[in-house]
Amino acid sequence: MGSEFSLHQGPDSGTVEFTRHPDTEVPENPYEEDNPRFRFFREPASNQAPIDGPSGVARVYATFSAPGEYLIRTKVDVHRAPDSSNGDQCCWTNVYQRVVVE
Repeated sequence: MGSEFSLHQGPDSGTVEFTRHPDTEVPENPYEEDNPRFRFFREPASNQAPIDGPSGVARVYATFSAPGEYLIRTKVDVHRAPDSSNGDQCCWTNVYQRVVVE
């Protein structure tokens, strides 16, 4: 599974920077260089945390630029499935978490 954290709403001047948690393992390209799929591999961005198996924990650090009320969206997907990708509208859910920064 995959998880991706992003700012959904926040104060006008507020931004959020997501950084990888030290416990998050970064997957390596599983393909050999002569395999055509090798060039399509992308390391997860700092706001993404892969989860091995059908359940688990995804962690990132979030740094907020200004006080205020934020809404963080976490998209959890199963895009490793052969019939699933952002393009086919299949197989993900959104979680919204309200965060108040004082």
